[in-house]
Amino acid sequence: MVEAGGKDDSVVHIPTFVNPRQRHGGKKKNQIAFIGRLEYIKGIELLLETVAQVQSMSPHLEFSTIIAGGGDGEYVTRLKAIVSDKNIRRIHFFGNVEEAEVMRLAEESLFSVAPSLWYDNSPNSVLESLASGTPVVAPRHGSFPEIVNDGKTGLLFEPANPKDLAAKIISLLEQPELCATMGRNAVEFASAHHSPENHYAQLMSLYSTMVSS
Repeated sequence: MVEAGGKDDSVVHIPTFVNPRQRHGGKKKNQIAFIGRLEYIKGIELLLETVAQVQSMSPHLEFSTIIAGGGDGEYVTRLKAIVSDKNIRRIHFFGNVEEAEVMRLAEESLFSVAPSLWYDNSPNSVLESLASGTPVVAPRHGSFPEIVNDGKTGLLFEPANPKDLAAKIISLLEQPELCATMGRNAVEFASAHHSPENHYAQLMSLYSTMVSS
């Protein structure tokens, strides 16, 4: 908004909130997850290309890739064709799933990937992943650097760069203990900065300021 001509002092940022989650404490599986709408701007093709690179560069890494979310039928068919053409192994398309299933898939994953090509505005899937104790790998643009603390609750990669994304994915797959530490940090971060109580307090404070001015 500031880049478009707005003034710094006229823009107030109140973080989106995520509801607290009941975590089941289940064992992490050797999988990574994408959760969200299946459309080009979300970077699904970038993720598939990257997974193919990882499997080629590091064949010793045995992992699955979970893709949960719905999209246009033709586009989903196109994605599955890419998987077949590139011989990408252990890709699982879940389609639309209920919220409880989304949270289970996120919680069971070592980490989630948000490979978005555009400036996503604090996507719920990222906050839900953090609240589930699952770190996030996301591009270094848009809102992502504000909600993914690089090296603490996840990793940031160069936007639209499959080589850099592959390096980040390999790094975390080879360090599950780091994923666990980041996951604990993620829960603390989501609770401190993206709780309903925090959102409500900031919203009411803004209302009070506007009424009194």
